[in-house]
Amino acid sequence: MNPMFWIWDALLFVIPAYVANSIPVVLGGGPPLDGGRKWRDGRPLLGAGKTLRGAVAAILAATIIGGIFQLYPLGGALSSQMTVFIGFLMGAGTVLGDTVGSFLKRRMSIERGATLPIIDQDGFILVALVLVHTFIAVPLLYWILILAVTPFVHVVFNVIAYVAKWKDVPY
Repeated sequence: MNPMFWIWDALLFVIPAYVANSIPVVLGGGPPLDGGRKWRDGRPLLGAGKTLRGAVAAILAATIIGGIFQLYPLGGALSSQMTVFIGFLMGAGTVLGDTVGSFLKRRMSIERGATLPIIDQDGFILVALVLVHTFIAVPLLYWILILAVTPFVHVVFNVIAYVAKWKDVPY
């Protein structure tokens, strides 16, 4: 089978997670998920960047994309298994992974907006894949492809958001 097919199918499959990771930049804001609470170290639990509206928008967007893919499958080996439920899992996993990353960054005294390599680029997709894998088998090759490509996709989306003035920093 053509390796380009695997890359294409893997990228199609993770579109709901990529959208879920990006949508809070545009539709987020409002009350923080942590309610402004502080951890026992005195620093914010998550910080103001993780909001209820952003989390809901991310999960909803991924779920809708999963539904679109379910109605109009693109025919790849893995992407053809996309459903509303898998889209929901992708969105929930993305939010969970990103939230855990924010928690870790606050514990390490890394300020909001600053980057933590690997955690920022692959943390969200790793948790999304783990959740999805509990319901459908994601082949090891797809894990490798997705984890290898996601940092580059992440950078591209962040630069686009910066140029569009949705973000203050291009990372």
